[in-house]
Amino acid sequence: MAKIPYGILGPFIGKVGPVIGYIRGETWCVRSVPMHYRDARTEAQMINRSKMARLMGFLCSMKPVIRSSFDVRNSDNPCRTEFNMAFAENFHTALRTTARGTEILYNKVRVADGLLPGLAGAEAYRDGNAVHVCWSVAPFG
Repeated sequence: MAKIPYGILGPFIGKVGPVIGYIRGETWCVRSVPMHYRDARTEAQMINRSKMARLMGFLCSMKPVIRSSFDVRNSDNPCRTEFNMAFAENFHTALRTTARGTEILYNKVRVADGLLPGLAGAEAYRDGNAVHVCWSVAPFG
């Protein structure tokens, strides 16, 4: 059952027939109820799922950085989050499938897009297989 906090013509939360209303960030969104499907588990589907799982695991470790560094104001979809934008951007450019599985092309990964504040005292160093980056935010102007 849906909740209608702003009256009959306002946005709603929950399911009404084949439509689901929800809030993402500060935006009211509507989507359809997923249709029933049968999972064929084809080889192409399994490769795609492997790529998605690999990228999701990688990007989840950087959620705070991604949330502050992707600009959703320029998105044509008001329900799109910073993480969704980062995932879509990197899915097509930063992954490669080989016989061993899915590889992340670290030199093509983007963790920022849009207007960002200036950086002051940026430093990066390698520690084994990890790269550590430190900076402070410099004011504009």
